[in-house]
Amino acid sequence: TLQRLHVERTLPMVAGEAVRDYFLDPGIECIWPYDANLQIISEADVPNTVLALWPNREYLLQRKCFGRVIDTMPGFVWYQYRELYDARLRTPLTITFAEVATHNHFAMNRARRAFNRTAPVIKLPHGASEDDHLELLGVLSSSTGCFWFKQACFPKGGSGMGRGIQPEDWMERFAFNATNVIDFPLPNELPLTFGRDLDALAQRLSDVQPSAACANRVPIRDRLDKARAEQASIRGQMIALQEELDWEVYRLYGLLTEQEAAELQADPESVPDLD
Repeated sequence: TLQRLHVERTLPMVAGEAVRDYFLDPGIECIWPYDANLQIISEADVPNTVLALWPNREYLLQRKCFGRVIDTMPGFVWYQYRELYDARLRTPLTITFAEVATHNHFAMNRARRAFNRTAPVIKLPHGASEDDHLELLGVLSSSTGCFWFKQACFPKGGSGMGRGIQPEDWMERFAFNATNVIDFPLPNELPLTFGRDLDALAQRLSDVQPSAACANRVPIRDRLDKARAEQASIRGQMIALQEELDWEVYRLYGLLTEQEAAELQADPESVPDLD
């Protein structure tokens, strides 16, 4: 629709269901009438955007921002976002997560994207490095993290009409809301190596998705078969590394002695792919 209307500027938007297994796939494009400095663009410079939104102009003017009607706020352009925290968008590094899911799903984001309420974001202090994000990503995505979140967060409950039958406990959905996530207790040391490796594999996985394989080249049979085999291999590596991450996090929280950890942990380079 946005292409048909020739909307000048768009931005990928991430929803919670797009965040799974260290990987996020936006899948949605939203209208983005801002320049590279996050300043609203004038109507004259985005005529197609204005034309696309014009039928909703009066509705947009009646939105409220902190209790005030936008139409009464000086300098507020009718098609700009009601709340835009530009300071948080200037640094693209972000950890996002699925707010409602059966398990804890966190993923690293390096590009400028919009996130809706079902995909809250974690922003580290200004100056935090990529490694700071990746070591946090690892511990948040661990089985120990999953256990803690399920004790602290509320189950969504319900099955049957519209949701299907949920005969297994693991199928229960939880609301991983930011209020509880912020209280997650961190160990003194964080699993940087595993967080970095799993994130790197997730990036490789995005390059062999069916949509990517079809977008880059003509999707002939041989290329699709190769992409599918590579996807299966990468996912097998990720499952194996997740197992090793979980043992490492047990150690970091003091749930294993150093001797137990040495016996249970394997060299990541030697771990076979898991199905």
